[in-house]
Amino acid sequence: MAASRYADRVIRLSERRGPAAARNAGALASRGDILLFVDADVRVPARAADLVVPAFSADPGLDALFGSYDDHPAERNFLSQFKNLLHHYVHQNAAEEAGTFWAGCGAVRRTAFLDVGGFSEAYTAPSIEDVELGYRLKASGKRIRLLKALQVTHLKRWTLAGLIRSDIAGRAVPWTKLACERGLPRDLNFRPADRLSALLAWLVPLGSAAGALRSAWILLAAGAAILLLLVNRHLYRFFLKKRGLPFAAGAVLWHGLYLLYASAVFAIWTPACLIKRALARRPARG
Repeated sequence: MAASRYADRVIRLSERRGPAAARNAGALASRGDILLFVDADVRVPARAADLVVPAFSADPGLDALFGSYDDHPAERNFLSQFKNLLHHYVHQNAAEEAGTFWAGCGAVRRTAFLDVGGFSEAYTAPSIEDVELGYRLKASGKRIRLLKALQVTHLKRWTLAGLIRSDIAGRAVPWTKLACERGLPRDLNFRPADRLSALLAWLVPLGSAAGALRSAWILLAAGAAILLLLVNRHLYRFFLKKRGLPFAAGAVLWHGLYLLYASAVFAIWTPACLIKRALARRPARG
């Protein structure tokens, strides 16, 4: 077991129950005041503790913090570079006062973690268990900070099938369910500009298809494409600066595709979630 070679103590679970249960078990066995969570597929810099501990010491009212991936992912294929650079950009350009949490490299005061009951073990596979924890931390009045200097290297190799499966089944579907229950946040991937981008992304293919019937729709599609480029110009400029023109061109196209399938899942699942929620609130007859 790889963990045995590096860890002071290894907690063994009787069965595979997902990262939420594993993190909870580790937290309960811990003795420190600060819990630092890291994913198994990241490389943590040696100075991580030198960033985390002083941040809590300097701000007694701070309950949790998290960082981001750096801009040098280990895998060099296009999808791995795109996915990690997008994550890096979003986190590095978000507000420091956060409304969510990220367990890829995030820390929580032990008391705050236990106060809200830890990670929800309803998530039995890697998903948005960290985001859901962030919701409960904020709802209970806890403060969360995005510590931008805390950056880790992601070692995961993304494939086409793995990326789409993760984005849809691991992110978009559970995100939609969580949003129906508790509302959408306004930071990270859910800023007003991101919601506008999803709308514009759909107007491009729909307008182009409708252009076969009426040429005016082509103008709508072209206008939507131009606006989409303008709204995301800083992101696309970031791709260009980091990896050059060929990569940036591919990233623009893939980002548009990502907006399409992620927002489609949201649009499909939201009515079902709202109906289920309404039925659950109806008083029982009898």
